[in-house]
Amino acid sequence: GSTLSSVLGALLERHGPRGVAWQGNAALAESAPTLGGRAHRFHVLVAEDNAINQKLIHALLSKHGYASRLVANGREAVELVRNERFDLVLMDVQMPVLDGLAATRAIRQLPGGRDLPIIAMTADALDGDRERCLAAGMDDYLPKPIMPDLLREKLVQWLKGDPPGSEAAQGEGEAVLDLPHLD
Repeated sequence: GSTLSSVLGALLERHGPRGVAWQGNAALAESAPTLGGRAHRFHVLVAEDNAINQKLIHALLSKHGYASRLVANGREAVELVRNERFDLVLMDVQMPVLDGLAATRAIRQLPGGRDLPIIAMTADALDGDRERCLAAGMDDYLPKPIMPDLLREKLVQWLKGDPPGSEAAQGEGEAVLDLPHLD
């Protein structure tokens, strides 16, 4: 098989598709699973039309303790951002129904949409593609195929903190959990 298939197979075998409920072309990552008994600290929307890429990105996010919602086109992404709170969006540039550039422009018009980090994901690595993404209102750019270390680096950069599964984040979570509740 291909290298991507091998990597995906190994990731899914090792980490499983935990928390994924398939609904048509989109998958919803359930928010109930927690890392070490603690709720997810960051919620990431993934707009990606390729099912293999959806599974791979979801597995990478889950591995590091991020909650994710998966949608297959830009229109679904805009609707979820309109109705739910996310800390970051990973947006494929080329999708059916509404592409990532148009979806980003629409999200930027929503209340709070200007402050939501949106990271482009695209296999187009030509000069000018990054600039097109930034001009549409995206904050950053991830080339495909997605490299796990680069994805993690971008998440930490834009979410301004250690991933939920890191020792620093676990220490933070424990400190917060140890505080007495004030009524």
